[in-house]
Amino acid sequence: MRFQNQCIECSKRQGVRIYHLSIQNQGIASNQDRENRLQRELDERIDNADACLSPAELSLIAIRTGEKHAQSGDPFREVKRTNNEMALSLYPELKKRLSESTDSLHLACQLAACGNIIDLGVHDHFDIHAAMENVLRNGFRRDDYRAFKEECSRLHEEKDSPFLLYLCDNAGEIVFDRLLIEELLRLYPRFRIVAVVRRLPVLNDATMEDARTTGLADIVSVIDNGESELGTVWEKMGDRLQRFFSEADLIVSKGQANYETLHGRPENIYFILKAKCEVIAESLGVELWDAVMARSGASAL
Repeated sequence: MRFQNQCIECSKRQGVRIYHLSIQNQGIASNQDRENRLQRELDERIDNADACLSPAELSLIAIRTGEKHAQSGDPFREVKRTNNEMALSLYPELKKRLSESTDSLHLACQLAACGNIIDLGVHDHFDIHAAMENVLRNGFRRDDYRAFKEECSRLHEEKDSPFLLYLCDNAGEIVFDRLLIEELLRLYPRFRIVAVVRRLPVLNDATMEDARTTGLADIVSVIDNGESELGTVWEKMGDRLQRFFSEADLIVSKGQANYETLHGRPENIYFILKAKCEVIAESLGVELWDAVMARSGASAL
């Protein structure tokens, strides 16, 4: 999908916010001259951006500009570590809830959406317990779970090794992804699942380091996406990931940036996310902050 007019000022604000977060995490003081230079560059780059870019690609320009003026490498590495530890502390309780559920796969999908609240691209603070309470009480506003479950069952019956590609989003959230992947493997043991993480750091997106420290890499094969973009941009994928996209029977896509960059693709994709901006909420036909499990294709989106 292409960015909308309201994405322009939103991206600029995001660049300024990332700049301040970056220098704060480094313990560096800002000054007005640096902020003025940042704003001028944001105005120049965002105002003249290619109109064909997705919202995620426009945001990345702003994020990289903010990081450049903060002179930071991976300013959120410690934040990601803390988020992973927080999510892992919830893992035993959530595992118990799944074991007691009458539809554990549906609950695992909902928990995966809860984890999508851990997003530094949108806000600095979050309440994971409030997010879980909200999603588990209200469910998915767009809910294609039944179609997903039916496809999983059919593929497991008809194929020797059905292939599911799982696109991860953020650190911390990746623990909730692990719960869903474990549940899929428990219910459909013939499934071959490959998880995808970011090759290089951007915001608090999950990388191979996060996959290893959270135990996801001990359960399934994990690859990087061959790029350092927000979301998953076809033209910038590595050859292996493009091949996996073509071979996959099912793709689970986590998060808003993946939706923004993959919306309209022909593959069989199930998007799991919280709608964290008006543009995405409108695109999905939901309200701001609603949780969504939506299948790709004209009939669904």
